[in-house]
Amino acid sequence: MSLTLPEHLTAPGQTFINANLGDMQDLYVIDATLLTFRRLSPTLEGTWLEEELGPEFSLRPGAVRRLRNPGRAHPSNLQQLHAIGTSMAAKQYILNGADFPAAFDIPGMRAADQSG
Repeated sequence: MSLTLPEHLTAPGQTFINANLGDMQDLYVIDATLLTFRRLSPTLEGTWLEEELGPEFSLRPGAVRRLRNPGRAHPSNLQQLHAIGTSMAAKQYILNGADFPAAFDIPGMRAADQSG
């Protein structure tokens, strides 16, 4: 539900949900797009984390296993997951201005990357 609801309210086909729903292409609830939604899904594998996010994410296999366990909400795991998400969001090839249409523009405000 946490993924299907945003997909129903945005342009469908952006996020793979599961084998049953696929990317929800052509599954509309309403005709108008009410929001934009972009799911960032890191691959919790040591090699991917290091190659995609940098050497600071070089983790031992045991640390990666702990990150994959949602029942282990230890503060250090949550901090590491937050750091992974923040690092992914900072990568221009993963998340960029194209993910934020003109509807996000606030009159009188300049985009952070244009403020120089």
